[in-house]
Amino acid sequence: MSTRSYWVYILANKIGGTLYIGVTNDLVRRVFEHKSKFVDGFTQKYDVARLVHFEQFDDIEFAIRREKRLKKWTREWKIQLIEKDNPNWDDLYPRRAVPRVLDRPLFANDDTERAVRACAHKLRRCLLGRPVKPGDDSRATPPAGSPAPFRARRR
Repeated sequence: MSTRSYWVYILANKIGGTLYIGVTNDLVRRVFEHKSKFVDGFTQKYDVARLVHFEQFDDIEFAIRREKRLKKWTREWKIQLIEKDNPNWDDLYPRRAVPRVLDRPLFANDDTERAVRACAHKLRRCLLGRPVKPGDDSRATPPAGSPAPFRARRR
């Protein structure tokens, strides 16, 4: 039986800027959703997409409790927490995402850029409630043998 991991994370738009605290069971996917701005909300409105702090938990109850506690902290305490391990407010997302992506090929052929853009276009249209044009279906389908693109959750 595999153990699940849960993550509490803090995003910022710049050093000392707007902060966002969240909890997820898939840190890489969730931060990608924030960075891609597929879903309207706080992080899109304030351009909050820099992963500056995260903590891992084995129990969702502990993760949710930690998230709620952090949200009640003063801004000064949150900044101290971030700067304890990340004094330059570097974006930690590439360090988490790149090893995971390199473990498997994204697509089976060299049309990666075109396929990713087409999938993103189709996903954006679906999330915005706009129908995908009939001609878009062939563009938005990844090559055979490719893993399915991520699915954004509506909130």
